[in-house]
Amino acid sequence: MKHILTFVLCLVFPTIFCFSENICDTGYSVKNRWVIKASVSPYKNWDSDQPSIHIGYYLDLVHLPKASFEVEATYAVGKYLEIGITSGFIDGKYIQPTDGLGGVTKQMIAPTFGGSLHFHLLPLFVKAPVCRWDLYLLAKYNGCVLPKTEFDVEGFSLKKYRHVYGVGLGISYFIKNIAGFFSEFSVGQFSYFTAFVNSNTNFRVGIAFKIKKKQL
Repeated sequence: MKHILTFVLCLVFPTIFCFSENICDTGYSVKNRWVIKASVSPYKNWDSDQPSIHIGYYLDLVHLPKASFEVEATYAVGKYLEIGITSGFIDGKYIQPTDGLGGVTKQMIAPTFGGSLHFHLLPLFVKAPVCRWDLYLLAKYNGCVLPKTEFDVEGFSLKKYRHVYGVGLGISYFIKNIAGFFSEFSVGQFSYFTAFVNSNTNFRVGIAFKIKKKQL
């Protein structure tokens, strides 16, 4: 899976970009516009609830859901291609040891940052100069720096820098072609706590604001 994602990020998108810039620049285009997005996404936390007993059987552990918040700014460098930068944080938790063998669970806010590529599909089909919809393929990478690892225990070695990445599909709708809503579904590696839980899918939803394109 990792090799496939690397291939997409390093070969497919640059190839599409080079190809798209040679197509006649007529009809709908996202070139030279800015879009600002604010979104939230659930993710699987490392912590899980205690197993329940039902008719003599232990049920599977369920990892407690937490939230990832993100702000993204994208700029369209071509008729089809946008590049973006992201910043945000995840709502997490860690265990601080107490005297003896116990520990106290505490909340933790960890910063995230990253980048994205969007290849827009509608300019391939829409001939009108303006469109309220966006439909795009995406590739993204996000890093996260944990101020505390899952267990704040001396000698328990866990990396503080984590990352997620993947490819997917996004859709947006803009009311009066200014502000609207968007959602994205991606597949890849979307767990910040791979030592404890795996997550290969991600769903993100939020609001978006389109800034009028520069007139060149």
